[in-house]
Amino acid sequence: MKREDAKQLPLKWRRPNFVGANILIDTNVWIDNHLPHILLASVDLGLFQLSVSEYVMGEWLRNHEKTWVRGVNKSREELAEELEGSYNYVDSYMWNKFVRRFKRTEPKDKPVAASAKAAGSNYIMSFNYRDYYPLEMRSQGIEVYPPDAILSEYIYHDPYIAQLFANIYRPLEDDQDFVGQISQFWNYNKKMPMVANALTAHPGFIEITGI
Repeated sequence: MKREDAKQLPLKWRRPNFVGANILIDTNVWIDNHLPHILLASVDLGLFQLSVSEYVMGEWLRNHEKTWVRGVNKSREELAEELEGSYNYVDSYMWNKFVRRFKRTEPKDKPVAASAKAAGSNYIMSFNYRDYYPLEMRSQGIEVYPPDAILSEYIYHDPYIAQLFANIYRPLEDDQDFVGQISQFWNYNKKMPMVANALTAHPGFIEITGI
């Protein structure tokens, strides 16, 4: 069966305002080495309201609970406990009440979609945004976007977020590997081109990073 409605409209056609939105973050975003501390900084700055799913945290911790989270100075296990106690938390009982509403969503994504519904989230942030059925999600008042689309807006909105991203590319003071630095930048550029464009357009980025 063709998934004709699975295609997202080009992002340039739709300009939602992500600032102040209630956003649930998918597992594949938490797993990224660079993003957790940038996301939490964005929450602290009031750029968005964070919703946390017990299901997502369980998937994130599976077999990697002791892994250190870069930029946060906590293990995944410690950070997950902090998130559970500090933000809008959705447990399995809450999201199970909504899971049947997502009939066309793939089984692995249904708990995430149901968690967003239970949390009253406007958006889900996911690298796998194309895996969700837009028409079904919108019927429940939810849209799914990649981190690229959301975080690039925050870069324009608050210079501190640009600084955090710039720190990813900053070389070590004692061993400035500019070749490796540029390679790292372009590899991330392929993953998040809108963020890369926002950064390179930001005043002082070239001076900060040496790129």
